[in-house]
Amino acid sequence: MEPVPLTAWTGRNPCEHVNGKRYFIGNLASSATNCTVNRPMTTYADNFQVCHACAVAGCDTCSKEDGCQECMFPLTRLLLGPDDAIGSLLGSLGSEDEKQCVSVFIFIFAGLLLFTMVFAVLTLLRFLCLSLVSARSPGALEHCLQHRRRAKVHNYSVPGNVFYPLLATNMQRENISGLAPALYFRHLAFQALLSFFLTVLSLIGYFLPNLTKESASSPRLIRPEQLGLAQKLHAVMVFVFVFFAVIRWIWTQGRAARAEHEECSWFRVVFAESMVDPDPEEKQEEEVEAAEGAAAAKKKKRNKKKKDPAAGHAAQDEEAVPASAESPNAAQESDEEDKADVADATGDKKKKKKKKKAGGGGAKVFNIPEQDNTALRRVRNWAAVPTSRQSPAFDIPVSEQYPDSQFPLGECVEYVGSNAFRTTSAEKREMERLASYDYEKIRKAGEVHRQVRKYVQSFVKPGLKMTEICQRLERKTHELVVANGLEAGWGFPTGCSLNWVAAHYTPNYGDETVLQYDDVCKLDFGVQVGGRIVDCAFTMAFNERYDPIIEASQAGTNTGVKEAGIDARFQDIGAAIQETIESYEIELNGKTWPIKAVRNLNGHSIEAYRIHGCKSVPIVKNQESSFMEEGEFYAIETFASNGKGYVVEDLECSHFMKIFDAQHVPLRVKSSKALLHTIEQNFGTLGFCRRWLDDLGQTRHLMALKNLVDNDIVQPYPPLCDAKGSYVTQMEHTILLRPTCKEIVSRGDDF
Repeated sequence: MEPVPLTAWTGRNPCEHVNGKRYFIGNLASSATNCTVNRPMTTYADNFQVCHACAVAGCDTCSKEDGCQECMFPLTRLLLGPDDAIGSLLGSLGSEDEKQCVSVFIFIFAGLLLFTMVFAVLTLLRFLCLSLVSARSPGALEHCLQHRRRAKVHNYSVPGNVFYPLLATNMQRENISGLAPALYFRHLAFQALLSFFLTVLSLIGYFLPNLTKESASSPRLIRPEQLGLAQKLHAVMVFVFVFFAVIRWIWTQGRAARAEHEECSWFRVVFAESMVDPDPEEKQEEEVEAAEGAAAAKKKKRNKKKKDPAAGHAAQDEEAVPASAESPNAAQESDEEDKADVADATGDKKKKKKKKKAGGGGAKVFNIPEQDNTALRRVRNWAAVPTSRQSPAFDIPVSEQYPDSQFPLGECVEYVGSNAFRTTSAEKREMERLASYDYEKIRKAGEVHRQVRKYVQSFVKPGLKMTEICQRLERKTHELVVANGLEAGWGFPTGCSLNWVAAHYTPNYGDETVLQYDDVCKLDFGVQVGGRIVDCAFTMAFNERYDPIIEASQAGTNTGVKEAGIDARFQDIGAAIQETIESYEIELNGKTWPIKAVRNLNGHSIEAYRIHGCKSVPIVKNQESSFMEEGEFYAIETFASNGKGYVVEDLECSHFMKIFDAQHVPLRVKSSKALLHTIEQNFGTLGFCRRWLDDLGQTRHLMALKNLVDNDIVQPYPPLCDAKGSYVTQMEHTILLRPTCKEIVSRGDDF
């Protein structure tokens, strides 16, 4: 038998001088110990005592070509055969005398790979869960999540941010205005990245021994004698990566534990399983005062007769700060005051606390007489308010009028029919409680809207420039809402469309249009708080001949509000509105005109920082089969016309809005970049007008604005006009489909 060349096994000659004699390829070796040891592939002596390369990776002493007697690195290599407990799991080993050197890393990285796969699946499931569950308590997020990351709310909750919207979920269809979901998604993204890198490292560790082999299709990447060093370096990389991952996890859990101490659990906040007391300090103060009052009760009782005159004087002070008639809890507050008057010996502290609770923290009240709106025709008068929290000059911000953030409710209408159960359902009430913070934002916006339009109705008259009317309205809105960038301010440009212009007209600078006695003006403006927009409009006219057409749009909107509700179909709502509007007619200049519903104008759903949502509310009969759903916000608006009942775009454009889902476009014009930055910083995806850009210093913006429009970043909204010489009227209300009832957020005494 001719011996096989040793270079065929190892690629080099492993023989060397032993005991002064050199054993070459093919020479007989006296024993196996005379064969050269070249790690990691060593030689052994066969039956003919010929030196061959050992075919077992990592073997130090071989028993035969496919068997090993002793491994090179006992700590990282296991000598296993099919009869061993662990070796039997592998299932690919030879006979008992053909044991293999199996790397310990195989088991380590196999387990690590299994762990990361489970980790990745759990992370994915958490993503899916967040996609399906609404954030019910965003009011607690800012307070809780300050423990987790030093970041400001507006860094995460405004449109255009990397986390907005995170997914097309319920959470992002409603404004969350908090840190928890964004940070939680960042935490999940970190977990996903961790899973990816651990998986890659696991696969590298598993296939690392194969990198020492050379074949016709792939070269050798690691020399055999460098395998041990490579495995050690790989182990160090895994250790360092896992170490920092564990540190990050411990840090996150530590922050979460601190928040847990204040009942702000990360998961409970996001999944709405708990709420945070909006004012824990006040609660603690009340408990302390109650304890002090109980301790001093006997002493105060002994001095009761002596304190009677003082108590009577205190009772008069108590009556000097009555509850606001505008508060939804007026009856309850009145009862609390009566109890305070009876128990006037309970101490000054208790009286002060009762006054703070009943009177909004001692807020000053004003006796406001009835406001006469008869000059505005079909706009009703504002009732007298003897205990108004707003001054006659309308200069007190709404947040100061209601320091407890319990803003007045809109008109609430109970559901009927198949949804009647919602009124008394405990489950639906709990859902409302969890969403109460979001509701308070739109109620605040609704209260601002009521007070601003009451202010406008107090001074508007023929002869005023449209620019002056709009600017005074907008300044008052900023003042009452306490404008703060995208957190609170205007919802969209003030619309003051005249006569045949139905919508989307506001004067640009240089427009000298004056309001005339015979004009029909649609005043449409919005207020937003935390992205929740109240969209409400009414028609002003001074000539009584326009009463029928104004009544038509008012009746149409009231019909739409009545028909709206959970599971209400849009085609039924549109048919009812059209029937109501077209039952009216108007006589002008001796001729009777039928009144039509403007068929290509609609109401719409309202989403967070998005005035026109994904759903439209038609005002004419149609085949729309979709329906309204629980928790949605809608602007129910109707337009009545004695013209064609169809509008087209005309006149100079003043309304613009950044497209909500606009794609990133690399702008080359410097002025366009600057203008886009101004728009994103001040308006986001809310509407704006050219006059507002001028006020921000962008006085030469026409070309840059046109460039943004051409690049599909900004959408223009030109005025919508019916036939010239006709008249169009409008009325609009914002409604909220709460789980238990329908709330008309913008309803007021005027309409």
